[in-house]
Amino acid sequence: MNHIAGALTSWGRPATPQQLALLDGFAAWLREEAVAAGGLAPGEVERIEERHILDSLAFLQGLDSAPSRLLDLGSGVGLPGIPLAIMLPDTEVTLLDRSGRRVRLARRAIRVLGLDNVRVEQAEAAHRSCQVVTMRAVMDPGRAGALVDDQFPASRAILALRRGGAEPRIELRMRSHTVSVVDGGAGILDPAPWLLIMAPS
Repeated sequence: MNHIAGALTSWGRPATPQQLALLDGFAAWLREEAVAAGGLAPGEVERIEERHILDSLAFLQGLDSAPSRLLDLGSGVGLPGIPLAIMLPDTEVTLLDRSGRRVRLARRAIRVLGLDNVRVEQAEAAHRSCQVVTMRAVMDPGRAGALVDDQFPASRAILALRRGGAEPRIELRMRSHTVSVVDGGAGILDPAPWLLIMAPS
């Protein structure tokens, strides 16, 4: 967890000892339960912290302040939603996924960690009231951007693009948002995750 603590401090988002313990607990749960249950591939065990926990925390780079409500679409076993909920304890976080199996796993993680600011729903994306929408490895940027623009016109969105390489060139026609691309690794992660930020216009 020293690497995670250092990354968060470098990003200007220092974690409390309790938050670091929860992030460590979630990483352990991913290794010990999520992989065995098929929520993550066995090959991910050795890179839980770098590839999944830190990648999820990189979404903090897209926030100017803590939102009151955050919706994580296609959350799977809680990535990036659970790490974000740990770091944003005053934010009501909803994890949304179509798979009943992944929803049950995410609910199990929340119980194990004792998080009271997270709920999990099994459903398709739908019009909802939230300040921020997040998506990680759910669909291609064009489809993801169109979905957000259509269903969440007043919400800020943070979407994961790809890791590494030159800054992605994204051309999206938005009715309700302006878009920008940021380096989510901010000098810490290599290769860095690129994030697409959609701000309500």
